[in-house]
Amino acid sequence: MIDVFIRRVNSDGNIDISGPSKSIVINPERMFIATIQHFEKYVEFLRNQEDPELVHNFVNFVTSQYDVGSGESIIGMTYEDFSGET
Repeated sequence: MIDVFIRRVNSDGNIDISGPSKSIVINPERMFIATIQHFEKYVEFLRNQEDPELVHNFVNFVTSQYDVGSGESIIGMTYEDFSGET
């Protein structure tokens, strides 16, 4: 579960979710923790391969970003590292 780490606060200091806010207050520590939790869960879903669309989108992204199949590609981890088999 990811904690809420952004509060929408109006100029009077009250939280108002009924419309656009005048400011956003971000707790950097909670945002960092939530980002790490989200990333770890994302990698877990990829490793489990329970969501074919998620895996497909990841493979397409990596293939396009790192020009996989067009010569040497350096990604920085083995398949075993990525898949959790190490």
